[in-house]
Amino acid sequence: DGIHTNDAVLINDGELNISGIVTNTSEAVRKFNGIQCEKGYIVIKGGEIDITSPGIGIYASKEEFVEKDAMTEKSFIYIDGGKINIETSEAKGHGINSMSHMIIKGGEINIKALGESAKGLRTDCNNVEDEKDAENGNITLTDGTINIFCVDKALDPEGKLNILGGTINAIGGECFDREQVLKGSKPCGIATFKSAITEGDGISFEGTEISTVAVAKTLNKAYAVFVKDGLVAGATPEVKIGSQPANAEVK
Repeated sequence: DGIHTNDAVLINDGELNISGIVTNTSEAVRKFNGIQCEKGYIVIKGGEIDITSPGIGIYASKEEFVEKDAMTEKSFIYIDGGKINIETSEAKGHGINSMSHMIIKGGEINIKALGESAKGLRTDCNNVEDEKDAENGNITLTDGTINIFCVDKALDPEGKLNILGGTINAIGGECFDREQVLKGSKPCGIATFKSAITEGDGISFEGTEISTVAVAKTLNKAYAVFVKDGLVAGATPEVKIGSQPANAEVK
């Protein structure tokens, strides 16, 4: 992996470039991850990070609390600033993956996750079924700009999706369930494209092209997800990928 720690990864400033490949050894195929913390947390508050990885871009991977682990019982990811560019290629090469919760309070995040089961922002924890631990699987967005293209779901919380602010422009081959959006979240627009979208196609919202996200791989079907200032529940704005239109439903 590019950076692999047990206790924590803390990034406040600077420039970080990470790239890796899949390597075949006598024992197994090793799939490189960009930044991985096994037992603790990942906090990013500034700087510019570029990751090209077959595996997961940024990964907080502790699956459950072990009492002897002194650092933290939650292997969370917290982002509040900086610019993060991630491109992944393997089947489960998710952009950013937390085995607990994920909080994004600022910064710019650009993700291309091109593997067949790859997701953009993902949480996946073992004890989310336990009501007292349900927040462990939440993705909370309070500010910042998030641009995603992925073959699977752009946003995939095991718990709830809590959108309090910020901007999201995302294209994915699948979409989260509306029931996963926490009550009180900002309105979110979802456009459904039932025909194929083609690599290189741009996306536009109400006639304005969005230059920060485009189709990076041809998909047989797609969903576009939008969060912007001024979106009103009940509206049906026009969204296009290439020349294919769809009316987004805002809820």
